[in-house]
Amino acid sequence: MESPNEAQRESDRVSGQLSFIGKFIDKYFLRQPSWVQSFTFVIFVLLFAYGFILLPGKAVLEGNLWVRKAASRVCPDPCVRPAEYYSLRWGTTDVLSNSKGQYRIVVSPLQYIRLFSSGSHRVNILKIELISGEQEATLNGAEEEFTETLVAKDQELRLNRLENEFENAYVPPFGIQATSNVVPEPPNDNSLISRAWADTLRGRYRLFIQGIRMAGGPTKADISFSLFTGGQTIELKQGRGGQELPVGPIPVVSDQSVDLGSVYYFPIPDQGSPPITGIVRMAWPGGILGLFSGTEEDFSLPSQQTIDQSFQISGSKGSILTVQLFDTSCTAQSAIRERSYFQIPDNRFENEVFIHVGDMYHNFVGQKKSSLYVVVGPHALKTPDNSSHSAKLGPDEFKKLELQTPYRLDFFTEGEHIDFDYGRGKYRLRVLKINNPVGSKQNVIVDVCPLSG
Repeated sequence: MESPNEAQRESDRVSGQLSFIGKFIDKYFLRQPSWVQSFTFVIFVLLFAYGFILLPGKAVLEGNLWVRKAASRVCPDPCVRPAEYYSLRWGTTDVLSNSKGQYRIVVSPLQYIRLFSSGSHRVNILKIELISGEQEATLNGAEEEFTETLVAKDQELRLNRLENEFENAYVPPFGIQATSNVVPEPPNDNSLISRAWADTLRGRYRLFIQGIRMAGGPTKADISFSLFTGGQTIELKQGRGGQELPVGPIPVVSDQSVDLGSVYYFPIPDQGSPPITGIVRMAWPGGILGLFSGTEEDFSLPSQQTIDQSFQISGSKGSILTVQLFDTSCTAQSAIRERSYFQIPDNRFENEVFIHVGDMYHNFVGQKKSSLYVVVGPHALKTPDNSSHSAKLGPDEFKKLELQTPYRLDFFTEGEHIDFDYGRGKYRLRVLKINNPVGSKQNVIVDVCPLSG
């Protein structure tokens, strides 16, 4: 058995071979209580991880920017929507939020250390709006005019040190208004997102996810959606440039209604017809940094579904989805005589969308020209009460019509179109054929198709 003196001599011999750092650890760390050693080790690992992040010379921090908005039937109070295409100015650096309100800021090691120490940083948020207007001169070759409006607001970004990302930041709506002599289009939350022709994508029906109120769960989460129907699993899509693209995770906040607009949808297979049966499944990662098993919540589709009307579904954990079953087919072709007022006979418009075709005549180069107006509203001048859904307008009514709507198309040839908004949807009125026989039976054949994206 080794004596205490021999053990001490052996320990001194080993200690003599240690470096200065090794002697320091042996003297001050290994002789501490176990809980002190564990706490020190955890701090060391965290510092090492942060140092590893900063080794390339830059740190990338992510966050989500939200816009507070007024409550509505689709998005009850408190309601937010992603702050799309907002500019965040950090010193001399500008970053842009994407269509989901997400942004990334690249900072230097010194900036990161200061941010980590203080826990927040104040940035300048800017919103640039390009408002375009098509005047009559545009049809004669003149350039389209644009009005640029810029607004700014200071905002404090707070760092979540544990997650190494920014906490949710909220800004009020900037309330940009059109100015000068430009004729503005109606407000469009997704005006910078490419629009795709609905009839070029697969399936007649689509189930849109328009809003969500997540019950409990993490303060912020990136969620994904799947639809299980007819033995198939359908992933959430977004239409862009005539293509259906996967959406990926969508950021949301808990215990607040998030307005997603009419952007994300499930394409229903061709054989599917209302009512659509099945389950919408919502999933998000769990635990700190999403390292643990995720959480799921199911929403059963109800048997009562009205096309093109929003309805809400309650989930298995108390969350609420606002969805809409959308018909992507075009309306039946309709012939509208000149100087006539036409009500689109389609249930999607609830007798609230009207079209007027003005005088049809030849211009100085012999082209046939006319003006077409789209009027949206429950009391648009007067409602035709005959089977043809059409009526004549008097001169005074026509002048009132011109002042009532911004949707005007001066057309020369077949194939021209004008886009308009109805409810939460966007539609395109197309000029399919111009019939101009001699006499008073001149007419224009049109249809209306939904737009997606």
